[in-house]
Amino acid sequence: MELADRKVAQALRWICEVFSRAEAQYQAVGGLAARAYGATRRLVDLDFYVEGEDLPRILSCVGDSYVWGPEHFRDENWDLTFAKLKRNGVPIEIAVAEGARYFSPGLGEWLAQDVEFEDSERRVVLGVEVRVMPKRQLIAYKRALNRRVDRTDLEEISDEDPFPGGSTPWTGRSEES
Repeated sequence: MELADRKVAQALRWICEVFSRAEAQYQAVGGLAARAYGATRRLVDLDFYVEGEDLPRILSCVGDSYVWGPEHFRDENWDLTFAKLKRNGVPIEIAVAEGARYFSPGLGEWLAQDVEFEDSERRVVLGVEVRVMPKRQLIAYKRALNRRVDRTDLEEISDEDPFPGGSTPWTGRSEES
């Protein structure tokens, strides 16, 4: 395992232990969820959804890994409330599931990120068992966001043509995960 992956694995193991200590529901999303289904790109951060009522308990367990938040954040891709942590140099973003939305350039509208924690799939990523967003839901939101990073993930995780009709339009949107 490369050094970068070892650091991410350590941060992932730590945050999963935090979720357990806080008795919090969580769901891994973004690049981490894509890795759980076979994507191979390097992870630059770890993204999770949690229930809003669990976030204070989670943050009470993170010590000096706390960076900021929770704060409401909106850009061209996301409209949500989240807190930022950093462990072993790895950024960790923990978003409140309730009210989270993402923008679909193809539809020209904001879509609700409907997180159903009971539908999470248990997968092993970098040697750590993690609850991840169901693959069908991950594919749907990555298709809708349609950033370069999403298209890369979709090419590796989708069992079907990730871009029906052969179209992979560039949107000029942010390439962040």
